[in-house]
Amino acid sequence: MGGFSTSSEQVLGNLRHALSVSRRIGRRSAILGALLVVCSAATIGAATNTPPQITGASVSPAVTQEGGTVTLTGTFTDPDVGDAHVIRIYWADGSPAQKVQLPAGQFSFQVPHTFIDNIPGTSVVVAVADHQLPVGSNDNTEGQGQDARHVPVQVKNVAPRFAPGVTVTKVPKIPGKVVIDGDLIDPSKDRVTVSANFGDGIPPHPFPPKPVGTSPCTVDGRRFHCEHQYAVQFPPKTFSIALLARDDDGGTGTFTTSVQIPY
Repeated sequence: MGGFSTSSEQVLGNLRHALSVSRRIGRRSAILGALLVVCSAATIGAATNTPPQITGASVSPAVTQEGGTVTLTGTFTDPDVGDAHVIRIYWADGSPAQKVQLPAGQFSFQVPHTFIDNIPGTSVVVAVADHQLPVGSNDNTEGQGQDARHVPVQVKNVAPRFAPGVTVTKVPKIPGKVVIDGDLIDPSKDRVTVSANFGDGIPPHPFPPKPVGTSPCTVDGRRFHCEHQYAVQFPPKTFSIALLARDDDGGTGTFTTSVQIPY
């Protein structure tokens, strides 16, 4: 009986030891498994980024004029399917860079822009970056990857012109005094000057502008004002008046009218 009891105690001890070892091994396996998952996730998170590649970019129309609107169209590829993208456009007209955010999975864009001043032959620069804002929201940790293209565009100057409704007024109680008022049309931000040839051959200003023989007028924005004093003579005579508008790019517009002196 005593021998049986000793053998039973040994068996029970062996079972307890085996269970303890099994539990320790199980915990270690679980920890090892968790570490493998974390390492795997870290490896995925640190995956090498592939920069996007622009496959096409064009401006339509490629030739426009001041006040005209063009559309920049572009396509690109990126094998990192989780990346979102930022389009940056430099329009070459002094305006701030335009940013357009695209969601993951969108690989094309169309962006309109209106030019308010002429630009000789130049290029619009478009860049596609795969670093979504805010920083760190991409599926890679290598940093920003991007591609850029130069797209030709030309914006032609538009000559100023006189708007309908130019008025020629004879000033009451001042014989021979004439005032001309009106508006100018120019879609750009150009500075526009106006001069007048009043047709009497008298240079009315000590510093006549070009062309010689004309009188300067004041211009406030796109509103102009001219004044002239004719010599009164009899019999009455009709004088032809020629107005000339000129912008700082050399574009010109004309307007003609007439006035009879004295009234």
